[in-house]
Amino acid sequence: MGKIIMRKIGKMKEDAIVIRHNKLLEARYRLTIQEMRLVLWLISEIQQGDEDFKPYRLRIEDLANFVGFSLEGGKTYREIAEVTGRLRTRALDIEDMDTGELIQATWLASARYYWKQGYVDLKLAPDLIPYLLKLKDRYKGMYLRHLLSLKSIYSVRLYDLLKQYENIGSRTIDIALLREYCKIPDDDYKYYKDLRVWVVDSARREINEKTDIFFDYEEIKTGRKVTSLQFTIKKNKNDQNQSLETIEAIPDATTEESPYFNNLIAHGVLRATAERLISEHKPEVIAYNIGQLERNLKAKRGKKIDNPAGWLIKAIEEDRGEQKSIFDEQQEMAKKAEAEAAKKGKERISEIEPIIKKIRNGYGTYINGAICSLIDTMKKDDRIDLERSFEAFLKQQKGGSFIASKFNGGGGRAWIEDTLVRQHGIRYLSENCPDFIIIDQLAYSKRHSVENFDELEKEYKELTK
Repeated sequence: MGKIIMRKIGKMKEDAIVIRHNKLLEARYRLTIQEMRLVLWLISEIQQGDEDFKPYRLRIEDLANFVGFSLEGGKTYREIAEVTGRLRTRALDIEDMDTGELIQATWLASARYYWKQGYVDLKLAPDLIPYLLKLKDRYKGMYLRHLLSLKSIYSVRLYDLLKQYENIGSRTIDIALLREYCKIPDDDYKYYKDLRVWVVDSARREINEKTDIFFDYEEIKTGRKVTSLQFTIKKNKNDQNQSLETIEAIPDATTEESPYFNNLIAHGVLRATAERLISEHKPEVIAYNIGQLERNLKAKRGKKIDNPAGWLIKAIEEDRGEQKSIFDEQQEMAKKAEAEAAKKGKERISEIEPIIKKIRNGYGTYINGAICSLIDTMKKDDRIDLERSFEAFLKQQKGGSFIASKFNGGGGRAWIEDTLVRQHGIRYLSENCPDFIIIDQLAYSKRHSVENFDELEKEYKELTK
């Protein structure tokens, strides 16, 4: 497991910093506030020269206090184990550093408990290494104390997303994308008004009161519907806990912190021009045109671009729109595929449902007819003897007295009016009356020109479950 480092988690260093790559800040995940606090603390323990994640040893009681669990009642160990257990299974959806394709990772590689000694060894998952170790660009440093001061998980996530754009001063986020960033379930805050009140406004109050940034927002509408929020981000003058010296210690490049600064430079745009483009144009516009350029450069067909830097500058200044990331495109494609599958499923149901109902209803009518024909053509004394014997049979079944109370005898209809009586009646007559001869449903369906009814019925159950 490697060298284990003992840590005291209770007392927090004033200058502790959490440094994460922008792609991790924009990952899609959902954690409880207790899980988030633990993850943030583990990240803050990473040292600049670390080449791999180290296991950290913590006293379980210290950890319980840190995440906000009560030590009373004897549940502490179990609750902490549940927190770390979820961090080993909860997925975060994140873009690959090189290709932009989807990676589904977890937070913890392991949580090894030593109950008798009262401590636990925790280690971050190796999939997170590119996003936390040896970061050279496109990362953001934040004070741990600001993050831990927030009591709502939505406040933490919104702080991450806005702090990332602090030096740009604004950020526009689609409502749908905000829900994805926070992994808000479809059934939660279904109406924008609820999302605004309980997620955005609640986070605004807490972030503006407790952290080093101050934000406000404007609603952007498509027609009458609010589809995006444009956030304005400023340094919080009310934050008294930071000095100029410690602020400058945060790896907090100005325009260069934009996720797209290095991309512009890589395509030959001069540094001064890159800074101007980033300050004058929305990140979405820059992202779109960088993506468009890279697609064109990779394309085997089409007009060759001899001057990528010139093409890119002109494209951005002409404001050619918004480009979705590969990650977003994959998610959109998955949603389209899901919608298409659902559409085809409904179409298939409409095809086979009439057949299923026709055979089921027809077979039910056939069985009812066979029962009534047998019972109603019997001599009265024979019928009465059979009904008494059947009533005794019913009383022997599970819940027999109740079922027997539903059977009054007196003819064929008494055998088919109640579902449970009918079900037991078919079995009883099949086992005790040689004259009761029926075919099964599959044979019935074949008689009515439906050869694969069993397969259709199985498919129908899958489509409608």
